[in-house]
Amino acid sequence: MSTIIKRNLHLTTKEKTSSIHFTHSPKIVGDLKMETMEKDISQNILVKQLSDKFVQLDRCIDGKSVQVRQFCY
Repeated sequence: MSTIIKRNLHLTTKEKTSSIHFTHSPKIVGDLKMETMEKDISQNILVKQLSDKFVQLDRCIDGKSVQVRQFCY
């Protein structure tokens, strides 16, 4: 029997990107790797999603329209 692997297709338009390097603690790197495996996405996509959410949250805080949510740490 053959195994079929189902991949999520990310249908987004290509935008110009640049490369950047970050240094994190081994715990953060391990957490990011675990999250990417659980979501079956690349590390680049996960970091982009996190960055986008951070920028949106930062804009909400600056605009004073903050909704309180409980986060799991």
